Amino acid sequence: MQGQLHEMSKDARFDVRVPQPLKDAVAYAAKLQGLNMSDFIVAAVANEAGRVINQNHVIELTLRDQQALLEALNAPVKEPTAKAKTAALKYKKDVENGRVAIQH
Repeated sequence: MQGQLHEMSKDARFDVRVPQPLKDAVAYAAKLQGLNMSDFIVAAVANEAGRVINQNHVIELTLRDQQALLEALNAPVKEPTAKAKTAALKYKKDVENGRVAIQH
């Protein structure tokens, strides 16, 4: 990640106020890693942002859930029931009429 950060143009800015003890701790941590404070903060923020995004986009399954998913994926395809077809048509109409928003 750090290598990628140096390749990006730096055209945006964050201005934050922090307590002096936090600033001192960040400065010390940056020094320990041989980085200036800006590079240390950018790397830390990038790592945390990646962790949060990953945590919210990755679904972790228990071994039991993994097995159930594999069994469902390997099961023979069944024709949808009449109730499922009706629900799908209703949902499609709701989307078309703006009653349901699709998030990407």
